[in-house]
Amino acid sequence: MLFAKNNNGDTVWHVAAYLGNLEVLETIWSWANEVKLRPFELLLAQTERGRTVLHMAAEKNHAELIQKL
Repeated sequence: MLFAKNNNGDTVWHVAAYLGNLEVLETIWSWANEVKLRPFELLLAQTERGRTVLHMAAEKNHAELIQKL
C-alpha cells in the first residue's frame, strides 16, 4: 500500500511532499519501519516523469521538509 501509485505515478509520499505535509511523511516513515520495509526506497521512488519526493518538495519550496528528508 505504501508503494501504491496514482494515475500520475505518484505515491502517497510524493503527494505529501508536494503539499508540504511533514506529519504525514513522518507517519508513513514510521509505518514502513514497523512492517520492516526499507523506508529509503520510498525516498527513491519515482513518478512517471522521474521525479522523487525531494523533487516534489523542492518544487514547492518546502525547506523544512527537505531538511527532514
